[in-house]
Amino acid sequence: AMQVVAFVLIGIGTGALYAMVAQGLVLIYRGSGVVNFAHGAFVMGGAYAYYEFAEHLHLGRWIAVVLSVACTAALGAAIQLLILRPMRRSSALSRLIATLGVLIAVQAGAVLIFGDSVLFAPHLLPANGLEILPGARVGEDRLIIFAVGLVLTIVLWAAYRFSNFGRITTAVAQNPQTAASMGHSPDLIALANWRVGGALAGLAG
Repeated sequence: AMQVVAFVLIGIGTGALYAMVAQGLVLIYRGSGVVNFAHGAFVMGGAYAYYEFAEHLHLGRWIAVVLSVACTAALGAAIQLLILRPMRRSSALSRLIATLGVLIAVQAGAVLIFGDSVLFAPHLLPANGLEILPGARVGEDRLIIFAVGLVLTIVLWAAYRFSNFGRITTAVAQNPQTAASMGHSPDLIALANWRVGGALAGLAG
């Protein structure tokens, strides 16, 4: 039983990362009605951006994190503005295929810039093992990632549940035409959610 608990504790960090990625994917879908098949490329982009800022440009690690998140948020905004907004009258399948095109383009760009070999970025979080229970040790970084994921989940839930922006996003998701008739721009709501979704994916990366 203790071995099962140990594996559960080891997996909480990875689970929190998956939760962050999934939250970003859901926010993009709620805000724009598009299933972003390129979301994994956002995660990859965040990781490569962190490597570039921290390893090549020798910026501080936390500065590298902030810049990486900003880059993936900007990538999300660019996709919405340059690709999906002009396609807003296209079919859902066409917009979905467009995100697949973005996925292929970002992956190819990453290979051209960074190559296909494994790269190692500087450690961001302490990796000291902590004995949570007798015989069950877990890295300190896993606990920090879990705590960050938990806090982000609570903040996002509260923001989208109780804020005016969250209510407008829900309205746009249910009926964009009605929301537009009430003075809310579906394009701006989609843009904001693409930014937030991209930022979450970049942070996970």
